[in-house]
Amino acid sequence: MRELLTISEAAKRLTISPTTLRRLIARGELVYVQLGQRLIRITNEAIEQYIQSAEEKSRSNARRTNVVLLNSSVEEKKFFAAASKGARRDRRKSSKPGSARLSSIK
Repeated sequence: MRELLTISEAAKRLTISPTTLRRLIARGELVYVQLGQRLIRITNEAIEQYIQSAEEKSRSNARRTNVVLLNSSVEEKKFFAAASKGARRDRRKSSKPGSARLSSIK
């Protein structure tokens, strides 16, 4: 017989919150078993299937990014590198508490 997990048990196994698990179920990304009107359980097989599909999606996205960069010109690669550095720099500036107020006073 299959082991049926509660929402909180399945969420712990996936290291996500129960709310996120419910969102996955609502979007149809995670298969569940409904016992009665309100009782929902998740099988170990469903968790493994979700993990496998997430890994495949991750690999697909990584390959797509590499293909774009491999087919890009040198100027485009420089542009992407500069844009990502600028985004990191902007995040660091905005993460300092009170930085926006101090810069506006000057």
